Amino acid sequence: MLRQNVYAQTNLVGHYQAYYGYSLAINEDSTFEYEWHFDLLSSWVRGKWRMNKDTINLIIIPVYDTLVYKNDSNLVIRDLQLSDDELPDLFYDHVTLNTVSLYDSSGIRFGAFVKQHIAPFTSHRQDIEQFPTKLVNKRGKLFSIIQGKVNRKKVRGIWLSKKRPPYFFKINFEAE
Repeated sequence: MLRQNVYAQTNLVGHYQAYYGYSLAINEDSTFEYEWHFDLLSSWVRGKWRMNKDTINLIIIPVYDTLVYKNDSNLVIRDLQLSDDELPDLFYDHVTLNTVSLYDSSGIRFGAFVKQHIAPFTSHRQDIEQFPTKLVNKRGKLFSIIQGKVNRKKVRGIWLSKKRPPYFFKINFEAE
């Protein structure tokens, strides 16, 4: 049984893609990289993967930036925000480039932070909510599991009338 599970894990290692810009890399060291790209928008998640019988569990490891600023009462506030890139950064509000104001739900400004590497024409961000956390391998295709059921429902793309299957399929890269 253990030998079969080890084989299943090593057989999963590789690069996968799905229709409409989704890609997934399952690495030998039990890490994964998940990305979505569409036009100028993109998102990503990194983490660890584990096998549990026939299910691949994807456990995200978020990357955070630390934001340091003074609130209206002149108290120093340290806050964590999801990073736009894979490196954690430390930002202070006294830097003037790309200052982003922070508002509470009632619209009152309570601080600001700086993200020096904000790209003006793109949106590439870490998205810990819009990715599959469980996958199952069915004949070489990775299907997401939603509410305990294998998702086989075809989806329609943006600007397209044709529906496509929701699974990831393995792709091979040619050696350079």
